[in-house]
Amino acid sequence: HTVQHDIKRIMLDELIQLFRKLGLFDDSDLNYLEKIKANRNGIHSFENREIGSWEELHYCIHFFCYLMEWVLFRLPDIPDEAYFY
Repeated sequence: HTVQHDIKRIMLDELIQLFRKLGLFDDSDLNYLEKIKANRNGIHSFENREIGSWEELHYCIHFFCYLMEWVLFRLPDIPDEAYFY
């Protein structure tokens, strides 16, 4: 994933690579992101996959919500005039 493209088309794998390169998360957090990516990709596959337990799913969902909150609180505010109605 070395070609620059619109932010709307960013892939989870690209985010994981960026987080790893910038050292924003530790290996444990990055491993959970990899697990989330693998399980999400399993939805599009007809292969048998190990998707883990209910507790792992619950933890991954909470972790992903934490990640989204972490990212949103670090982004600059968007000026009102930037919204397109």
